[in-house]
Amino acid sequence: MAEPEKSEEVLAGDIAALHAGNWAQRAIAVITIYFVVLLGFFNILQSLGIRLQGHAFFLRNYMALNTDRVAGAILFLFGIFMFYLAYHLWLRKMAALLLLCGIFLGRSLLGMILGKNVSLATMYFILAIALLWIAKEFYVKPDTASIRRFRILMPAFIVTYFALSTAGLFLFRHSLGTPADIRSLMQNSALMAIGGNRTLSFRGWAVLFPDMLGLFAVIGLFLLANLVLRAQRERIFQTEGEHSRALALVKQYGSDSLAYFNVREDKNLFFHSNGIFLAYRTIGGVAVVSGDPVGPPELLPVIMGEFQQYCFDRGLRIAHVGARQEYVHIYNKLDLKAICIGEEAVVNLDDFSLEGRRVKTLRHSVTKLTKMGITMEFQYNAGIPSHLKHELAEISAEWREGTPETGFSMGLGRLLHSEDENCLLAIAYDADSKPIGFLYMVPMYPHIGYSLDITRTKIGATNGLVEFMIARTAQYLKENKYRLMTLHLCGLSQMYNEEANEKLPFWGSYFGRVLSYFGLPAMSVLRFDRKFFPQWKKRFVIFESLIDIPKIALAALSAEKVPELSKHYRKKRRYHIVRYLRSHAAKKV
Repeated sequence: MAEPEKSEEVLAGDIAALHAGNWAQRAIAVITIYFVVLLGFFNILQSLGIRLQGHAFFLRNYMALNTDRVAGAILFLFGIFMFYLAYHLWLRKMAALLLLCGIFLGRSLLGMILGKNVSLATMYFILAIALLWIAKEFYVKPDTASIRRFRILMPAFIVTYFALSTAGLFLFRHSLGTPADIRSLMQNSALMAIGGNRTLSFRGWAVLFPDMLGLFAVIGLFLLANLVLRAQRERIFQTEGEHSRALALVKQYGSDSLAYFNVREDKNLFFHSNGIFLAYRTIGGVAVVSGDPVGPPELLPVIMGEFQQYCFDRGLRIAHVGARQEYVHIYNKLDLKAICIGEEAVVNLDDFSLEGRRVKTLRHSVTKLTKMGITMEFQYNAGIPSHLKHELAEISAEWREGTPETGFSMGLGRLLHSEDENCLLAIAYDADSKPIGFLYMVPMYPHIGYSLDITRTKIGATNGLVEFMIARTAQYLKENKYRLMTLHLCGLSQMYNEEANEKLPFWGSYFGRVLSYFGLPAMSVLRFDRKFFPQWKKRFVIFESLIDIPKIALAALSAEKVPELSKHYRKKRRYHIVRYLRSHAAKKV
């Protein structure tokens, strides 16, 4: 998605204009946020049975809900919601301010109608007016699609609530001693909704009715509030011109192993003029950026400043997944934080060889498969015949076993596409010249090397085939004067990779095993990559605030489709265990 060109001077002026404005309004906005946090804190304390006297005592009857037995649960939920609301106020969302105004006005009207704490109700009314006065400070608009859904669901929720309330009062009319006509039932339902009817006495199982009805009302209102607080959602869209510009920049500046993955068609593109771009996808209110911006390094602060403002105006948070260590200091200068998410295995092809004692195991695997008649063929994507593409697509589909392709920052998401003319295909053939596996690699420009995208083998292929393909591919690239070949990004390997880290935590090795237990092939991928004696290059996730960590973690995992990956590897692991047990049972027989 292209934005109008802005110079650094214009950008600085925009930021200054953003922070200029009435200092009193800004101060009240900050005080409001802290006040809402305080409300949440008081509600949680009271839900735990702590009685607060004085100015905080009114919170026990906040919103005047008619449910004594679950009052603690409702107060706790309301306290959590206040924290959640404060977070969205911090993001300057207009919907959060209007919700807070609605809460204050509702509390004021209830107090005046019921004649309880009129002075307190007046104070809430004044607070609501003060919030409307600072509305200019909350300029982030809600998602239009979510607002449309809210307009449909809110009336449906009100109708459902009164239908349940009226039906319950009708069923329990004998024990309550209330009239059964529709007018009386509706009147009592309305009074129950605002906590104004304390004369109803429920007995037996009927005592659960007001409690469940109160929980239904509170949870329903919370879900509806969450709907209007959603950040603006963007549909994935690239014009042909944007895609061509991005591809041209990748060919000119795409020296990083993740740069080529930015030309995926399921990402939005953000440009600064024609000199630099980044690729991202919006997930759960987070703009998940894949890798670093592609372009001259001196333009990185400019595009990041523009993108930060672009996201802030839309209520989005930022998460760069797979950023390079060399750029971390630039991000830090922009008040962004960085956490290492793992290490990428980078094979230096100038040093790669199958000679020597340290590669004895790898050399044995390569020699064994060579004697079995397995050969390799290397083709660039532009010259692959259609019948071979069909055979390789069948191998890939069989290997995936119906699961979708995973990856976002380190995955191209398509195979043998005509657009990727410079991608390298390394095919392994058996003794009968039939394809049994292949590697698909994307280029690092200009003529730096290749980055591994996809590894596929035929089900039941001989052991050691992947090592054979990678070793032969490394030899081929070295012969053609390439310098680097990257393999896998080992997630959180800085915790358990003793080769790259001299000082590991004592629990590091156990941490890797835990990841493997949950279906993430952490230790197995690490051990595999070690066979090629790579250098370990740290990768980082870049974000704005520590508060955002849970949110960006879920968004990043969703973008990379880690749940699908975990499910796939657990399935593959069960397959190999069953295969191993059957082979041993057959030997015993």
